[in-house]
This record gives sequence, C-alpha cells and structure tokens, in this order.
Amino acid sequence: MKSYLFFILVAITVGAGVILLPATRMVAAQEQLVQRNEELVKSFVENVFNKHAVDSIDKYYSIDLIQHNPMAEQGREGFVKFFKPFFSAFPDSHTRIEHIIGQDDLVLVFLNWTGTQKGEFQGFPPTNKSVNMRSADLFRIANNDTIVEHWDVVDSLNLLSQVGAITFNQPPK
Repeated sequence: MKSYLFFILVAITVGAGVILLPATRMVAAQEQLVQRNEELVKSFVENVFNKHAVDSIDKYYSIDLIQHNPMAEQGREGFVKFFKPFFSAFPDSHTRIEHIIGQDDLVLVFLNWTGTQKGEFQGFPPTNKSVNMRSADLFRIANNDTIVEHWDVVDSLNLLSQVGAITFNQPPK
C-alpha cells in the first residue's frame, strides 16, 4: 500500500511540475517584456527629451500614434510640431525620470523637467528664467517595440507661472 501511495504522490508532484514550468516561463517572458518596454521608454527620454534628437522619433513612435494630449496633434508629426518649438524655447532642457513602472504593454513614468526659457514659448518672449516642470506620462507599446499611444498630465500652470506668462493673485494679509 505504501509503494502505491508513493507512486501517486510522485505522479501528482511531477504533474504539478509540468503545469508550473510553463507558468514560470510565461511569468519570465512577461517580466522580460516589461523590462524591454521600460528600457524603450528610458531610451526615448534620453535621446529625444535630453539630447533633443526629435528626428529620432521614428525609432520610438508609431507613425499613427494616438496622442491623448490636446496640445499636440496626432501621430509622429504632431509630436515633432509640439517639441521642436519647445526645445528652441528651452535649449538646455533636461528630463529626469523620477519613477518608472511597467505592466504588460504599459509604462508609466514620472518626469522632472528643468531648463531655461531662452526663446519664445507659446507666444511669450524669452525670460531667461529657470523653470522646473513635472509630468506623468503613460505609454502603450506594441509588439514591434514602438510607442502606439501616449497620455500625459503636465503641470502647465506652474510652468506658465514660472516664465511670468500668468500670475496668481495672492489674498491680502
């Protein structure tokens, strides 16, 4: 009876191992995908935002990118049309990734932007003021390692306030 029971336990253990092995491989593959997507976004931030290599956008963005930012037009060209003037206005802009989180085909980054307004920005003349701006950007990445969708939340009021484009009335003390 003992040998029969041992045989059943071994069969169950081996059977469970066969089931767990593909699941382990799937988890590892998913982790590799998330890591690859995070590396793509890091490379995008470094090359496009920090080196201002807008012409390298083809490497990162799908031609028909879905843009959820009302300030930028759709597709790759919309990105280029938005950021070329931004980089002219803030030629020393630098972007630091504060946090990066990946899940499935999505990557979320919290960015901290710094720079000096040395050119016209959205109709406002240069101020030579240093600025700091933060954003949260969510990227959806396709199987071919291109960004196909982008959402962002940008603290634009703070940026416009820093360059003197808007002021906030302070209540009397």
